[in-house]
Amino acid sequence: IQIAHDWGTTVMGCTGSYMLHLAEVAKKMGFDPRRDFKIRISFHTAEPLTPQMRKDIEEIWGCKAYNNYGSVETGAPTYECEEQDGLHISEDAYIFEIVDPETGKPLPEGEEGELVVTTLFKEAAPFIRYRIGDITSFIPGQCACGRTYRRMNAIRGRVDDMIKVKGVAIYPTDLEPSIAKYEVFGREYLITLWKEGHREFIKVSVEYVGPEQERDEYRKQLALDLRATLGLHCEVEALPSDTIKTILKTEQRIKYKRILDLRK
Repeated sequence: IQIAHDWGTTVMGCTGSYMLHLAEVAKKMGFDPRRDFKIRISFHTAEPLTPQMRKDIEEIWGCKAYNNYGSVETGAPTYECEEQDGLHISEDAYIFEIVDPETGKPLPEGEEGELVVTTLFKEAAPFIRYRIGDITSFIPGQCACGRTYRRMNAIRGRVDDMIKVKGVAIYPTDLEPSIAKYEVFGREYLITLWKEGHREFIKVSVEYVGPEQERDEYRKQLALDLRATLGLHCEVEALPSDTIKTILKTEQRIKYKRILDLRK
């Protein structure tokens, strides 16, 4: 933070959650992220950049936040243009496919599935129809920017991030619109799963930052909202700020951990 301030840094690249963490640190150091820095662009990869996370980054830092996608295996095969409307695939160097995670069969354009990548120019470690494990879909049509490379949606999650509870399949990012909706919960949340006999239970822990006298009412409202959105009854726990990182024993991290599965 001190270097970014003193050197007048204009571009930052990191995970979206870490960009928000840096803003919190800057505030604790006495800085106003929007006023005291010159950040005009941020770009984010390594974890899903949700619409709410992008909105928060742009408001707090006063910059344009761009999504990106890549992996250790492939490098950086996609980019987001100024339209911020999907990730352009560098099709001169990569072939992307979307397949059914269970059968491996290609899916129609627009249908969500697992990403499969073939690299055309990697020599040391080439990949042919490599199953990355990320869930996404192609966006039909051409981008308004004029580029003709096809686009894909932001990564919804990983195949192994999918939670099956009582037969319902959900991803952690499915919860974020409901949590952000009320503006009294922090950005941290944790999904805990456990079993009692043959029954499965799910608890969503959030950090409450609103008026104390309204905590229980907001907790109940969030539980109702999650039930309507996910089709699942979720116990909701509204905790004080900075509690979840203590539960996970991770004082500082680059990627957020969202799931604590105690069923096994």
